[in-house]
Amino acid sequence: WNPDTLFISAYVEGIEQNGILCDYFGRFHLFTHDQKIGIALQNDQRFESESLSENQGHLLLRLTQQGVLTIQYNHKEILSAQLKQDYTKIQPGYFSCGLIRDKILPEGQPNVFGGKIYNLRVSINTMERDPISNK
Repeated sequence: WNPDTLFISAYVEGIEQNGILCDYFGRFHLFTHDQKIGIALQNDQRFESESLSENQGHLLLRLTQQGVLTIQYNHKEILSAQLKQDYTKIQPGYFSCGLIRDKILPEGQPNVFGGKIYNLRVSINTMERDPISNK
């Protein structure tokens, strides 16, 4: 597991529901908060999109080993950042869908996502197929 580029894709309903979309081996987690989509890194650094008007849609995260992060929602880039290290490599732990385990989040950040997540997929280096073809 040595990706040059990590892709995480899903179809999400209910981004107005605050919670965790996925946790990637404790390295980072994707979340929704106050109609925004964001990423929280293991060092407690957070990045959030602007408020989004659509409560459901396709989410695509692209993260390179050089730390170039982009997140798209319904084919529009909603977040980009240059991270200071490689977060693509796994470490002991797990990949979860819709929750985070083994960590208590700050007040007001629920561990469990209250909406729906369809076809959450992780791909490395290239997307295996069109992530939007199935809902």
